[in-house]
Amino acid sequence: MTLPPILCRLTRFCTGLLLAGPILSAAALAEAPRSILVMDGSGSMWGQIEGRPKLEIARDTVATVLGSLPAGQELGLMAYGHREKGNCSDIELIVPPAPDTGPGIAAAVGRMRFLGKTPLSEAVRQAAETLRYGEAAATVVLVTDGLETCDADPCALGRELESSGLNFTAHVIGFGLTGAEGAQVACLATETGGQYLEAGNAGALVEALTTAVTPPQEEIAVPAQRRYYPGSPEMQGIALSPTGRTTGAAESTLADFAFPATGSAVDCAALCTNDRGCAAWRYEPPGSLFVEEARCFAFPAASEMDYQAFPPEEGWASGIKDGVLMLIRPYAPAPILPTASLTFSETAPAGSLLRVAFNGPHEEFDHIRVLDAGGNWLAETAVDGDPFVDLRLPFRTGPYEVVYSYKSEEIIARAPLTLSEAPVSITAPDTAQVGSTVTITWVGPEAFLDNIQLWNADTGERWGYDYTEGKNSMDWTMPDLPGRYEFRYVFLDSETIHTRPITVTLDRVDAIPTAGPALVPVALSVPTDYANQPILWSAEPLETHPAVPEAVAMPEPMTRPWTTDLYLGRWRIYGEASSDDAAGQAFGADITVTEAAGQAFEIPLAPFETIGMGEDAPSGNAVAVTIRAEGFDGPVEWSATPEGETEDDRLADTVTGGWHTSLSPGEWAIFGMTDNATFFGRITVDAGQTNHVIPREGQIVAQAQSDAEIAYRCDGPEGCLLQDAATGLGFTLPAGWVADTPVFSKTAAGVTANQPMMGFIAPDGARIELNPIRWSAENGRCRSTAAGTLCHWSNATATVITAFNDIALSLTLSPTTQGQTESPPPADADLRLDLSPETAAALRARLTGEY
Repeated sequence: MTLPPILCRLTRFCTGLLLAGPILSAAALAEAPRSILVMDGSGSMWGQIEGRPKLEIARDTVATVLGSLPAGQELGLMAYGHREKGNCSDIELIVPPAPDTGPGIAAAVGRMRFLGKTPLSEAVRQAAETLRYGEAAATVVLVTDGLETCDADPCALGRELESSGLNFTAHVIGFGLTGAEGAQVACLATETGGQYLEAGNAGALVEALTTAVTPPQEEIAVPAQRRYYPGSPEMQGIALSPTGRTTGAAESTLADFAFPATGSAVDCAALCTNDRGCAAWRYEPPGSLFVEEARCFAFPAASEMDYQAFPPEEGWASGIKDGVLMLIRPYAPAPILPTASLTFSETAPAGSLLRVAFNGPHEEFDHIRVLDAGGNWLAETAVDGDPFVDLRLPFRTGPYEVVYSYKSEEIIARAPLTLSEAPVSITAPDTAQVGSTVTITWVGPEAFLDNIQLWNADTGERWGYDYTEGKNSMDWTMPDLPGRYEFRYVFLDSETIHTRPITVTLDRVDAIPTAGPALVPVALSVPTDYANQPILWSAEPLETHPAVPEAVAMPEPMTRPWTTDLYLGRWRIYGEASSDDAAGQAFGADITVTEAAGQAFEIPLAPFETIGMGEDAPSGNAVAVTIRAEGFDGPVEWSATPEGETEDDRLADTVTGGWHTSLSPGEWAIFGMTDNATFFGRITVDAGQTNHVIPREGQIVAQAQSDAEIAYRCDGPEGCLLQDAATGLGFTLPAGWVADTPVFSKTAAGVTANQPMMGFIAPDGARIELNPIRWSAENGRCRSTAAGTLCHWSNATATVITAFNDIALSLTLSPTTQGQTESPPPADADLRLDLSPETAAALRARLTGEY
């Protein structure tokens, strides 16, 4: 018999079993029911499996599988979440079911966008109704990488469709779902007599989709015929095992031999080589299978063989002579794995960013991962061209492992890591009035996608959320329903790591200033071997807060430990030896300052790349240098290239105030780039000159926009007074200038800004930005206007600054339905709260004493 496809995927002997069974004929296809493929177009399809976006894998899989469908099979395509964010009604029948639609469906999936939510239950229902499932046999194949997010029950839908359908079947393919997640959608298939198929990678998805869309087939029995495969004269870690059947080869007689109890695999192979009747051999090492001595077995060519793999270090070995076909399945020797090494701090705070320096093969799909004691990976980052990665650690404490995963399969290097406690807090008032504005601050990992959420503790409903990236405080408008609430710090948008309760009341609450983190005295020192070296110290906070400075530094080197006060939280410490005989020595580490008394930290000698100062460890004769941009102290992205070479030898992350690195003596070309300027110069590195200023090379101007990108143009001799109807924005455009389309930006949560973004472009390409995102003070000057914040770049000419002032005075913003929040009232304005009628009435009664 032939194993069903879903069982065959779980069996290591599938190939042989299928070859031994009946062959399926395309001419024997049973009449296939009309079918619709329901495709997940939600935003989570941008997630990756083995280094590739899931949407890319899905597109390739659909094109591969549907390209081989039997002629005449009727198939359609329905998708959800592919047109809008956050809309549970975003469901569309893209290709109606019809014969020979495979190429059209593949092309349609290739054009899909992946944006929105996961209304999978409603999409399956609409697909069933399209197929008239109550009148004829119908099949729906659902491909999803997530769970239902639109308040529907897939299990209940499955029971409903099974009871009311004539012959309805749903197959569900869980693409990248965990076992627990798959169980929540598998019922949609099992309730209708279909299959739930797991697909954890590209190959599994091809197999699952082929199983689901291929119509039932009738089996035509044909005589079974084995195919046999060659082996290798020496197969380490392999134990050949006879199946008890014959290959049909001519019988041969094996010579008698005695094998010594201490014999080796080489001895066993030699016995077979010298025996003309021996086609294969197996060596069993001493102590294996509870037998003390070594054993050797010989086999003739007519013996049909399978094999089992053992760890090479156990000593098993086998061999098959060249030209002999006796294996029932192919044999491929285990690849010789490359080597790798890992270098990082053995202790790090939970949730922090750990820089891991490594040597390794740098192959596609290589990853650096964090594993728990059970071998489960909790965090990872892909390896690229740099000799280090920044790995976001899980917010847990205890012993873990950092490993180098070769091609996401084999671990070729590992090293222990201990995660320590890290500070996390939210500073907010205990009580606030309904509809009032509350300012909060926090201390936390500050990871990408970290956010603060407000939940109703009584109802369990989320009131709202905002991301922490680029912010050091948030203003929250309190709900209009009194009760118990709590702020939650959500790490990586997936795990709540801290909560702060707040009570929302009808009573007015006097404003309480938001307190910042506490200052704690700490002592910083270098290892005792370097205790007499003068060290120039600096400390950079890794967590932002209004009260925390951008950096703390000593003005002069010191030989004694540096005692200073640092705020609670994580800091990056950097020390540079300044004496002539120690030039180039750098000390660096990330520390966590807690409330404990008497904290002292020994900062180790560190390669520059482990503290973010360069790509490679400095050579033994390297010179410590500081490189600065002429007339500019803002963030600069630097690179250094040895004279006469074309590849950058030293790279830096964007740094502010000067690049501290080590370069070998000689001539170097230095290049720096900001958002709107470049710096270039050649320097000579020697011990006598350690500070270098690189001159400005030029200004980066915006590229000319195409006519399709230009929304407004002022061609007359005088400025043009314009009004944008879509946003309500009024403005003056200087003569000769153009402007792009004003838009209301949206957050990842779908919240629309209350002021539009817009760019004004001068004839020479210089730009003025209205309400730019993530604008820093180093970029240039800003001023408040009636339509929001208007900014120009720091290298703006006098002509641009004049235009900037004219535009600022002309800006107006009429009310529209685009924004979701109103501008805050002036400080001296009457307080007006946006409340529901019921809450407003209750508050009015309380204030007037009429309750």
